[in-house]
Amino acid sequence: MIQALHQQGYSLRDIATIVGCAHTTIYYEIRRGTPKPNSNRGRKPQYTAKRGQKAYEEHRKHSRRPLKIYCDDCEPFIQWMVTQVREKRWSIDACVGYLFCNLFNAKQIPCTKTLYNMLWAGKLPLSLFDVPQALKRKPHRKWNCKNKHMKGRSIDKRPVLSTLAQK
Repeated sequence: MIQALHQQGYSLRDIATIVGCAHTTIYYEIRRGTPKPNSNRGRKPQYTAKRGQKAYEEHRKHSRRPLKIYCDDCEPFIQWMVTQVREKRWSIDACVGYLFCNLFNAKQIPCTKTLYNMLWAGKLPLSLFDVPQALKRKPHRKWNCKNKHMKGRSIDKRPVLSTLAQK
């Protein structure tokens, strides 16, 4: 839709009101989908939605920080942890706690929550049956604040000051 309206000569603000978004969003989309000119000769490059989508997907690949578990520094820790869990039946918590004190550098060890998330996602070379503690972990309970006692009285229930009422 942006491509068709842009080729018809609509302004950015007009396109934005038709599409239902901010005009800066349309500007960034058109800038993303228009290639840079190679020279001053020939046709000016035009915006295409396909090129804009491709650029968007390429930017999204690099937008998130890579997981710590995939770096080469963590590989010895992962191998050591897998052997401890399988042979000695240690929990992931025990492995991380032991290693913070002894063998590995802190930069080489991902946090416990990351390791359990990777275990649940199937990205560790362990199964849930290798780590029975993973099945026992409970999510944190969300407390209900509906019946919470409010401190003080509402401003509507306070008495009117006589000095203000006289003025």
